[in-house]
Amino acid sequence: MKRTMLTLLALLLVPHLVYSEEKTDKRTEAIPKEHANKRAICLPLDSRSKNDDYHTINVRLINPTSTPITFTGYSESSPWYKIQKWENGKWVGHNVGWFCGTGLRQCVIPSARSSVIPVHVQADLFPIRVGVEYARGKKREQEIVWSARIEEESSNK
Repeated sequence: MKRTMLTLLALLLVPHLVYSEEKTDKRTEAIPKEHANKRAICLPLDSRSKNDDYHTINVRLINPTSTPITFTGYSESSPWYKIQKWENGKWVGHNVGWFCGTGLRQCVIPSARSSVIPVHVQADLFPIRVGVEYARGKKREQEIVWSARIEEESSNK
């Protein structure tokens, strides 16, 4: 009986111990060919769309390094991000609103992978840049990567 209980306990605990590493969901993809020459973590503009009030800016978080990066978010395509707007000749933080803590976790972009991140922006906020805080590998020191300046899309595009 004692041996059976130990075996049962081992069967319950071992999978948890083996698979308790940070999860990577299936929302990452290979680095696109046009960004294959990148050497540093970057956040280029991937695509965009708009309606009358809001723009959806899709930036691509690219990790071309040999080390995975981690960040706080809801998924690999939904990190807590920052927005800064260009105002009076300098970058100024913009409150992106309230993020709910439910479902937050440490997300991972493995080495040589990328993820598209949709960012919703008010039409009157441009020009902006988007930032994502991350850590390299098991380190906990946070770094931030910023997109280049993003201008409002003109209506004739």
